[in-house]
Amino acid sequence: WYSYGKKQWANAVVLKDRYDENTIYDLSGNGNNASIHGATMTDEGLYFDGIDDYAKLDLLDLKETDQITIEFEASFPNDEQIGVPFEISTNFNQYYNSFAIVINDGAKNSFYFADIFYGTEYNAKSVNNVLSKDYKTYTITFNTANEYDKFTSIYINGIKQNLITQSEYHTGDVSGQKFNNYPFFIGSRGGDNLFTEMTLKSLKIYTKESTEEEVNNNLNNNIVSDKLILMYDFNNYSDNDVIPEEVIESYFVWIPKYKYKLWNMG
Repeated sequence: WYSYGKKQWANAVVLKDRYDENTIYDLSGNGNNASIHGATMTDEGLYFDGIDDYAKLDLLDLKETDQITIEFEASFPNDEQIGVPFEISTNFNQYYNSFAIVINDGAKNSFYFADIFYGTEYNAKSVNNVLSKDYKTYTITFNTANEYDKFTSIYINGIKQNLITQSEYHTGDVSGQKFNNYPFFIGSRGGDNLFTEMTLKSLKIYTKESTEEEVNNNLNNNIVSDKLILMYDFNNYSDNDVIPEEVIESYFVWIPKYKYKLWNMG
């Protein structure tokens, strides 16, 4: 039996095409498919070797949003390697209105989210001692309408973290500034360096700052589809798993056929 939400009712489902050898298919309905460059599928998810593997979406259009939520489930086996598991732009230090997630830069098993608003603001918020070989769900929310130094929130398995300022400069008001539309990379910086060893089970990006309640709803696969702009899924589902509706192509329910024998009791 397969579950939808909290109900068990479908004893067979057909999943959508989520990936093939060369392509990751976007399940959000927005056509944000990505090309695969070396990364390979395993029983646990999409594996990036940290040497030269990456995936690339040619253009992720965020130019109309000043807020974002990034949620991903992943395992990071290498606590020595400095890498960039996700980046929008081809070099976030030289582009404006972009972002990157960086791991193990400054401390082992740590990552930070850095936003770049060229000429006015750079703000990298770090969480230490959180990366591991165990799979965890990492959620980053960001909103330039918030008070400065509170742009970013980070959750690990739904628990809000205390953040450390990794580095920053702040020379102007960026309230309401929007991101831009750039290529989106997974597993490297611009497909060129800072390759990241990881196994990725899922990735979702929303053009909104999710609330703590929404973060936890998403964690339980009760996906809040409002403002969902990108969704990749590499999970190997089995019986009794809760499968997100966005992943399912069709449902099947078999009803047993019974034979009845009636007696005249009169």
